[in-house]
Formats: sequence, C-alpha cells, structure tokens
Amino acid sequence: MSSIQTISQEILAGAFSATIFGDDAIFGPLALSGSPVRFSSVSPMNATLFYQGVAAEAPHPAAARLFSEWAQSHAGQEAMTEATGGSSVMAGWTEDRGFASELPWYQRPEKVWLDWQTDPTLTGPGLAEFVERWDQTVRGAS
Repeated sequence: MSSIQTISQEILAGAFSATIFGDDAIFGPLALSGSPVRFSSVSPMNATLFYQGVAAEAPHPAAARLFSEWAQSHAGQEAMTEATGGSSVMAGWTEDRGFASELPWYQRPEKVWLDWQTDPTLTGPGLAEFVERWDQTVRGAS
C-alpha cells in the first residue's frame, strides 16, 4: 500500500478490516457519505507539525512573509483546515468539519502529542529500537 487513499479504498472494499494508517480527515467524509466505516483516535494522538519558511532570495519577500503570517492566523487556519479536511491545535480554533457534528459516535482525540518529533526515545538508538519493534509487530500481523 502506498498511500492513505489506497488504504482507505481497500478498507471500504473489505480487503482489510482495520488499519492504523488513517485519520479523521480521510475517514470522516467517507463515513458521512454512508461508507461502512468507523474510526477512532488514540489519546494522545500524534500530530504532524507543518513548518513554513521564506526563501532568502524570494522574488517577493514581503508577499511571502504576509502569506506566512496569514497562515498562522485564525483565518489562515480556518482556510487551510477547510481545504485539507484536517484540524488545528491553535487555541480558539473551532471544529466545524461536517462529520464531526453529524456522526454521533465521533470524538476528537482528548490529547494531542506535539512533541513526538523531539522525544529522545525516538531518536538515535531509541529510534532504532522502536523501528525494530514496529517491524516485528507489523511482520507478525501480516
């Protein structure tokens, strides 16, 4: 499987009964449209952090900086979460994705883990050990 879209289609087709690869941005709209799928998040749920930068030699550095500042604003977060179907951990962001209010069983993760990328147990030797345990778990399940 090469992508979450492929995995979600395999789940819907019945090729798999479960996956650990997926998120509410993919499965929420599918469930809302009537697809026979349910999902839940573990807590804490790891979150993907997105970074922005402005190139030193940007042809329009002021415009690039304005975009970056807008993207970090509430209006920017609202626009990007609407475009991607994702969610935001920005203080004050309001959940307004249709499936979140229309699927009575849906619950957002209680806690979001933002520091996983800097967790010392997931770097150096700790990462190698984690990957080995992961590989054993996945190989054992297949």
